Amino acid sequence: MSVFCSSARCRGDRGSAEIEIPLAVMGLLLVLMLIVGGLRISNMNGDVQSAAHAGARAAAAERDIGSAQAAARRVVSNALAESGVGCPAPSVSVSGDLDGGLVTVSVTCTVSLADVALAGFPGSRTVSVSAVELTDQLRGGS
Repeated sequence: MSVFCSSARCRGDRGSAEIEIPLAVMGLLLVLMLIVGGLRISNMNGDVQSAAHAGARAAAAERDIGSAQAAARRVVSNALAESGVGCPAPSVSVSGDLDGGLVTVSVTCTVSLADVALAGFPGSRTVSVSAVELTDQLRGGS
């Protein structure tokens, strides 16, 4: 007979590991899902920002605002598709001076977060970013 554990006192602890292990695993899975969701949102913001910069570079190389708008839309859509950001219809606007000034491209994109919704993230997130580029006077100005 054990000095530390009588049969009546030890019976209450029987099976507690069978409950503790699944609870610990669920807690670890929740933390992992939160980390993955946070990284997904961070990566998504960076991808949209990169697309906006690419669009600003393309717009700065054009001679008029209409062609700058078309070039920025095309480049932003291609950059988002290549990076795998699920943004079906990004809103792209171009403003600024194409005659040796600064061109600003603003991108607004609603991205689906369905793949991380299980961790408690919303179904979608709207990301709005802007990028500024100096117009190249040799190519973009008159």
